[in-house]
Amino acid sequence: MEHSVSGMGRAYAGESAMVDNAAVIARNPAAMSYFDKQSFSVVGHYIDPNIDVTGTNTGAGGPMDASEADIAPSAFVPGLFYIAPLNEKLAVGVAVTSHFGLSADYSSSFGGSEFAGQSSITSIYITPSVSYKLTKAITAGFGISYISGEGELKNSSSNSLAISTGCTVSAPTCIPQGTSLLNLESEGDGFGWNLGMMWQVNEDARIGFRYMAAVDLDTDASYTLLSPPQKGILTLNLPDVAEVAYSQKVSDQWNVSASVQYTGWSSFESLKVDDIVLKQENWDDAMRFSVGADYMINDDIAIRFGYAFDESPIGESDRTLTIPDSDRQWLSFGGTFTLPVGSLDAGLTYIMGEEVSVSESFISPADGTTVLTQFNGKLSSVSATIVSLGYNVSF
Repeated sequence: MEHSVSGMGRAYAGESAMVDNAAVIARNPAAMSYFDKQSFSVVGHYIDPNIDVTGTNTGAGGPMDASEADIAPSAFVPGLFYIAPLNEKLAVGVAVTSHFGLSADYSSSFGGSEFAGQSSITSIYITPSVSYKLTKAITAGFGISYISGEGELKNSSSNSLAISTGCTVSAPTCIPQGTSLLNLESEGDGFGWNLGMMWQVNEDARIGFRYMAAVDLDTDASYTLLSPPQKGILTLNLPDVAEVAYSQKVSDQWNVSASVQYTGWSSFESLKVDDIVLKQENWDDAMRFSVGADYMINDDIAIRFGYAFDESPIGESDRTLTIPDSDRQWLSFGGTFTLPVGSLDAGLTYIMGEEVSVSESFISPADGTTVLTQFNGKLSSVSATIVSLGYNVSF
């Protein structure tokens, strides 16, 4: 979600109907036709998650503690955006940002390391776009994205698997502690597209719509799976996204906004290399609802705030330690400050996740049926803080 910093301040409510600054093209390229000057925005978002896991891992040796604090590392997400109007109807622009990413990092001593170790996905989108004013009230936009992505997934056997002296990998009942079960790295690139429309209902109200197409990003993977190094194709199933947004000026000082967003995560059924399934996922489509408001203190200072409910795509029966996730609520606050040249945006968001249970079985790779260990626990703390800054200039 982290693109425009002004949008962050209202929890991205109404973002596809906004024309704040150049960063809006990350969500709706149709917005470019509202700009009458060249505009440039640079943003940075610092994301600090706090996710704790509490539970036990039960093998033949009995239950053992499998709790871990702060399993998601912090991250910095930058972005660059540029808009150039060519005439009163036509505009072009480019966005350099990211739409998908995750990271989890468990310690080597984690008591459930066969379920999760290190996992990460990063992506970069470079999206040139064009927009055109079809009528006085309706604009349309279209963009093509070059996408570069890479991923990593590692896990190893915990002490819960080391249940006998002389335990060997070929035995169906145990795996020696510290054995690398999966070590995978992949990288690749591809293309995607997005489109948007904006309707100026009247002088004070706008409705925006955007759609980002699903992409099956094929990446070259190198991996070991209790085996010598192998190579194959790992496909990252990036979902389609659709959003309807509304923005309404209610007075000279107040503007209110709202959004409904759909993300087609049901395309992410499993993580596999060629025909080898590394992990079954079975995600569901997810919805996001947000409301927000802007208040102009004076001509130089605006403040904003917003709330969002962000539905998790992972059902209880499919929740894993690799990607710990739950429904989230956003509380956001921000402001824009006019400078002698350009303007500065600041945003602060606190995300509260629901505490949820997690249950996973580790099946013997030797026979594919024997349950070697069973994790039962919960995400005992799920939260994140996002601090964002952005600079905008028109010329």
